[in-house]
Amino acid sequence: MDKNEVRERAMAVAEKHERKRGTFGRRVEYDKSVPGIDILSSDRRIEVKGRTGEDHFVQMNYKNVEACMENDNFWLYIVHFDEKENATLIQLARDEVLRRCKKHECWEIPFWKKDFGVI
Repeated sequence: MDKNEVRERAMAVAEKHERKRGTFGRRVEYDKSVPGIDILSSDRRIEVKGRTGEDHFVQMNYKNVEACMENDNFWLYIVHFDEKENATLIQLARDEVLRRCKKHECWEIPFWKKDFGVI
């Protein structure tokens, strides 16, 4: 999968999850009035990151970081696709994002599927 396909598929997985929860609102990834997030649900402001293969970290840019710092209901959804393109959704609440972050120019958030009961 190319980068754009990973992103679109990750967004679709996140949307499906939010619909299943009964909380999906709308996509806002290009809405400048809500920078740093991709999905507004009824109870969460969600940034979605898609990864493939052996990737075990995501990076958040300054807009993502600001959204995290300014919103108690900020969530990071990491959608990881394995070699067969099966998706695993990892959800990190704001406090968990802050706990895991490694601050550099942008934040690096390590994730390991085994940490979330997925092997």
